[in-house]
Amino acid sequence: MTAGLEAFLARPRTTASEETGHAILKRRADRSGHAEVVAVNGRFARLLGSPAEAAIGRSLVDLVRPGDAPHLLEVLSVDEPNVVVLDMTAGPVVLSVQPIGDGAAAHILVTENTGPSDGQISLVIDHLLAAVFIVDVMPDGGFRYAMLNRRHEEQTGLVAADMIGRSPEEVLPPDDAISVLAHYRTCVKRQLPTTFQEVLHLPAGRRHWETRLVPITGGLSDSKVTRLFGSSIDISERVVAEQALRDSEQRFRSIFEHAGVGIGYAAVDGRIIDVNRTLEGMLGYGRDELIGQSFKRFVHVDEISQVTGRFQELLSGRRATLQTERRFQRRDGSALWARTTASLVRDPLGRPKYIIALFEDVTEARRARERIHYLASFDQVTGLPNLSLFSERVASALEQPAPGERIAALLAISFDRLDPIRFAHSRTAAEHLMRRLVDRLRRALGPGDVLGRIGDDLFAVLLPSLADHEEAVATVKSVIAAFGAPIETDGQDFLLPPVIGVSLFPADASGPDELIRMAGAALQRARDLGTSRYELYTPDMETHAARQLSLESRLRRAIDADQFELVYQPKIEVETLKLVGFEALVRWRGEDGALISPGEFIPAAEETGLIIPLGELVLRDACQQMAAWRRDGVVDVPVSVNLSGRQVSDPHLSRKALAILHASGLPASHLKLELTETALFRSTQGIRDALLELHGAGVRFMLDDFGTGYSSLSYLKRFPIEAIKIDKSFVQGMVEDPDAASIVNAIINMAHALKMRVVAEGVETQEQLIFLRAYRCDRMQGFLFAPPTPVAEIPALVRRLAGG
Repeated sequence: MTAGLEAFLARPRTTASEETGHAILKRRADRSGHAEVVAVNGRFARLLGSPAEAAIGRSLVDLVRPGDAPHLLEVLSVDEPNVVVLDMTAGPVVLSVQPIGDGAAAHILVTENTGPSDGQISLVIDHLLAAVFIVDVMPDGGFRYAMLNRRHEEQTGLVAADMIGRSPEEVLPPDDAISVLAHYRTCVKRQLPTTFQEVLHLPAGRRHWETRLVPITGGLSDSKVTRLFGSSIDISERVVAEQALRDSEQRFRSIFEHAGVGIGYAAVDGRIIDVNRTLEGMLGYGRDELIGQSFKRFVHVDEISQVTGRFQELLSGRRATLQTERRFQRRDGSALWARTTASLVRDPLGRPKYIIALFEDVTEARRARERIHYLASFDQVTGLPNLSLFSERVASALEQPAPGERIAALLAISFDRLDPIRFAHSRTAAEHLMRRLVDRLRRALGPGDVLGRIGDDLFAVLLPSLADHEEAVATVKSVIAAFGAPIETDGQDFLLPPVIGVSLFPADASGPDELIRMAGAALQRARDLGTSRYELYTPDMETHAARQLSLESRLRRAIDADQFELVYQPKIEVETLKLVGFEALVRWRGEDGALISPGEFIPAAEETGLIIPLGELVLRDACQQMAAWRRDGVVDVPVSVNLSGRQVSDPHLSRKALAILHASGLPASHLKLELTETALFRSTQGIRDALLELHGAGVRFMLDDFGTGYSSLSYLKRFPIEAIKIDKSFVQGMVEDPDAASIVNAIINMAHALKMRVVAEGVETQEQLIFLRAYRCDRMQGFLFAPPTPVAEIPALVRRLAGG
């Protein structure tokens, strides 16, 4: 080939034939350079000196002269256009090699035959895309530029007239010249085509070049290299792009490895290609353990079908990107919840290439959400559904078609003694008791019944499928019977009789909210009638509930408008019949002027919490009135005021009471506060501290209605009680009932033994007075001496009691 090119470049100019030869080659997959001739035209066959049919199926290398074979092999082994000069039968020819498609074939075009002219050669060379140049190899080993094409001048800024006949040292910067000369000498020494890259500082600027040098020898008999045929292309943009790509890949790899989220690649068959460190840590596996494995191995068994389905959606093109939250399996067997964003990457032809996925560990967030959902839906002590969730489950159950004519029933269940028991014991003991209660309640119900805790001391049960209301009643009775025996917890026995209200579906209500509300109305009626009983809902209960709501609204307005007035009942010393004090009692005179019974509005005030402002109103008015009577000389005795359970539980009780005393000017020793056993039963250490603070200021305390509640000597020891009041039910029955008389006598003796006074309530007859004197009771009050008396009549009452 070198001899052919030398001859070609040195031969006299002749007229070229206009006929062009063509050949199609099939290249080997190994790119060895051997290429099988698939088709040739007549001109190319004549150039080969072989008939076309003899060339078909043979390697082109086998059809050229042996000396040209190595150069042809090298040209055919690369996937880019090239030019080669061969000595063929018809003489030296120039062949243009052009890869076809992905390089599996090549097209050979004979662009010049044995007789090109100078003009044709210049025209071809000048219009090549590459910068072409020819360097003469001098006898002394130096190099002189012999030719360069127009493209070379345009790309380098070097002018041909300034370069021809000059050496690289003369036209290039020193460092560039050293580099170029080294490549020239290597090509001459090896006598093989050489490709290299270099950076040259040329008039056109600093550019990256890729140069191909082809050595040209003197001829077939002369192997000495006399010229170098070179072609260069400016690869500056490619170099910049490749560097940018490398930088981008490096940045991506850094981000990939150090990202705060897990990142993984998977092939289209599901095999893992790569993972970053974060994903390794999330799953607990090393990268080597993950790569090559199917992603399904690390998906939680309950999630495999879902994840596989979404994977297929990506591959099918139904989704471009997928976001989901799924559970995976860590190495230690624990569950990993991850928010996953997956995308399908395609090749330039649109075929699926791989899937990239980002994994954000949301395990703790998921647990927090589940915890929040649990707290919002379940009672923390018993684990039962709360009102919201219970209502949802009732609605869901009622939506299910009932077989035949079956009905449903809702039970509202309360345990009236549960609240004071919970307050009287430690939180741990109270919660233990609550769980034992729920266990017993469950045992009284069927497996399909729905149980919930819809209030502090209120439970609800849905019986979803009953034959009739009698079956509901049978269940209710079994619940009541289940609590006939005490519940033992922490070494104590607690008897908790239930009260139950029942509503029926669809007879009473058509939805869960109505059903619960009507069962509540029935429960309220059952409470009014006593414990260990039940009531079925009737429409008049709704009327009663409406009256209660109306009463509550009116009560609020009455407190704001101060529509309450106090009456006072005297307390009399049993032995001397002297006036020793008053008890202040509240009365409500409605807008129409009629009095409303305390038995009606006090329970409503207790239930709604309005007893707190009402109690403050009563305490303030009583203190102001008694202070005024003292200043006016009407009477100078203590006044007793009742405190409800809610008032006793008020954390600001002590501060409020002392402020009222200070504002009124009444001495603290002239105020007695009457407490119920129920209020003390609910007491906490904070309540006890508040009562002790008031006692230290001079306020005295009495225990009201002793014998009707949770009578216990522990209250008398724990709290600063100076006197106890015997309930009128015992006082009024002692004349006729020996048992009642014995109770009254026992209470008086016990109180005196504890250095306490005793006040008897409801004294109405002389016989009762005689009994009380015989039992040495200290004081009394009742209609025998005076009913609760309005303020205006007190002066006259005081004079009468004084005998004036």
